[in-house]
Amino acid sequence: MQFGDYNIKNYKGTRGMEGPGFTGNLYRGSIKVGPIADWGDGGPAYLQRGSELNREEEDMLAQYVKNLPPEPWSFGDGSPLVVSVDFFLGSLGEHTFNEKKLRNKCKKNTCFITSDCSEGEYFVLSLKFTPEVASSLRANHGGKLKEIINERY
Repeated sequence: MQFGDYNIKNYKGTRGMEGPGFTGNLYRGSIKVGPIADWGDGGPAYLQRGSELNREEEDMLAQYVKNLPPEPWSFGDGSPLVVSVDFFLGSLGEHTFNEKKLRNKCKKNTCFITSDCSEGEYFVLSLKFTPEVASSLRANHGGKLKEIINERY
């Protein structure tokens, strides 16, 4: 899914009755849209109402999501899923969680993706990332090396 300029800051994971959740603040670039929450209770992620919510930015978010292409969906009849704001916010929360986890893994390891990896897969070397390790990966994997994830951070 395309998240554009939207990101979550002050992300904090929670554990609810139905699984993991999160709280944080939704931003478009450097502009705060408002507080966001998914309490892990089986309900959707949502912008919390109150004085901190920027109504103009909320409208811009709705417009952005409305223009997103449908997402591939393998449930039911397999027809694509039209993205809603709550689905977008939940997906952004999951993306933020995964990025945070990956960033932590990259602190002590070297993570990279080759053309042999499926979507979402990557290799982990138990080596601290250095320019020498990067050079070695490029030499050993050549054109198969798609990305050294540590270089994102």
